[in-house]
Amino acid sequence: MASGAAATSFASTPRGAERQRAHRDEIVRLFEEELASHLDRDASAQWAIELLASKRYKRYLTTTKAGKLSLDRASVTEAKRYDGKWVLETNDDTI
Repeated sequence: MASGAAATSFASTPRGAERQRAHRDEIVRLFEEELASHLDRDASAQWAIELLASKRYKRYLTTTKAGKLSLDRASVTEAKRYDGKWVLETNDDTI
């Protein structure tokens, strides 16, 4: 490899896939519990704003045209495609 050139490696691990699936399922479960505990699902409510700003939840949330907070099932399904898959990119030619 030429000095300064980037190298990319791809990996897939079944254990990693299971761990990521379990983590995502837990996030979805916690969000559904949180949503059920609020009668007002308005995305401008303080609790909703905090969830939308959260690194943990925001990738799986969406706001409806009516301005309500909801789970983005398409994002959850899309995330499943990458379970257990890793990409390592480096320009360190000693690896």
